[in-house]
Amino acid sequence: LESDWVSNFLDVDTLEGFEIPEQVANGQMHDKKKASTRGKEAMSELISESKAIVKEYSALLNEPFGAFCESQRKWAETDAVRDREYEGDLLVKRLSSKHRTDASESNRSVVAQFALASQR
Repeated sequence: LESDWVSNFLDVDTLEGFEIPEQVANGQMHDKKKASTRGKEAMSELISESKAIVKEYSALLNEPFGAFCESQRKWAETDAVRDREYEGDLLVKRLSSKHRTDASESNRSVVAQFALASQR
């Protein structure tokens, strides 16, 4: 609907940034009778209602998310978080030390197997 063909089409008017058919615009003449303005009024009402719905939906969607972010921020500032970070640091250090020990033992085992194999 945003293409040049549609937006520059002669039978389309713009109302509050929305393109509407010319048939609902004011001042149409048909069989020497002036058309009602009710079509344009209905489109204006739809536009207003749509904007209100989008505004309300955005507010309702953002409110719980904002509250969630605030609760997460408050939780992140607690001693429980600092305790978990400390426990995590200890765990990483312990596991990295165990990995170095295991790698060293594995290397010794490979060297011993190679020495035995070369003595045959």
